[in-house]
Amino acid sequence: MMKKRLALLPVTAAALLAVAGSAQALDFHGYVRSGIGWGSKDGGQTCFGLPGARGNGNFRLGNECENYGELQFDQNLYDGKDGVKFDYHLMIATIVPQQQDFENPNLAVRQNWIEMKNLPALMGGSAWIGKRYYQRHDVHINDFFYWDTSGPGAGVEKIKLGGTGMTGSFAIFRSNGFGNGNANNNATTRLDARVHDINVGLGSLEVGLQINSADTKVINSKSGSAVS
Repeated sequence: MMKKRLALLPVTAAALLAVAGSAQALDFHGYVRSGIGWGSKDGGQTCFGLPGARGNGNFRLGNECENYGELQFDQNLYDGKDGVKFDYHLMIATIVPQQQDFENPNLAVRQNWIEMKNLPALMGGSAWIGKRYYQRHDVHINDFFYWDTSGPGAGVEKIKLGGTGMTGSFAIFRSNGFGNGNANNNATTRLDARVHDINVGLGSLEVGLQINSADTKVINSKSGSAVS
C-alpha cells in the first residue's frame, strides 16, 4: 500500500505543475470597498448621493453604504511572433447592502470582451468587440466619470495617424433596455470618435466627438401592438 502511494506522488506533482503552468497566462485583479458608519442620531448610517448619478455622486466621503467588488480576469488567447495578440477580458461585479452577515448578492457582468492588438492592417492599432469599460476619464478622488461611453459595442482604437505621432479611435455602442414591466423597449446608439496624443507643448491633448441617438418603442400591453 505504501509503494502505491509513493508511486502516485510524482504523478500528482506533475499534474499540479501542469495546472500551475497553464494558469500563468491568466491575470486576476479587482477592486473592493467596504466599511461601517454611524449617524449622528439613533438608527443606521445615512447615505446620500446626487439624484440620478448612479454612483457618480457619492463623492467617497464615507457615504457609500454597501459592500462592492469587481473581479476581473484577463486571458491571453494568442501571442504571435509578429506581435499580434488576442486577449479576452471578463469582469464580474457584486454588491450587497451591508445589512447582515449573510446576504444574497446582486451580480452583474460589467465587462465581457475580446481584443486583437498590434494589427499591421491598423498601423499597430487594435480591434475589439463586446462589453467593456471604454477609455474612461474621471476625477478619481471623488469617483466622478465626466467622459464615459462604456457598454456593449465594437471598434478600433489607437491607430497611428501617419507620422504625426497622433492616434485615432472609433467605436459604436448599442444599448438595449426595458422599461417597467417590459412596457417600453428603449435603445441607444452612440458613435464615438477620438484623436489622441496631440502634442500641445506642455503635454498631450485628446479630443473627441460623440453622437447619441435613441429610439423608444411603446408596447400596448393589451393588444401587443407596438408604436414607435
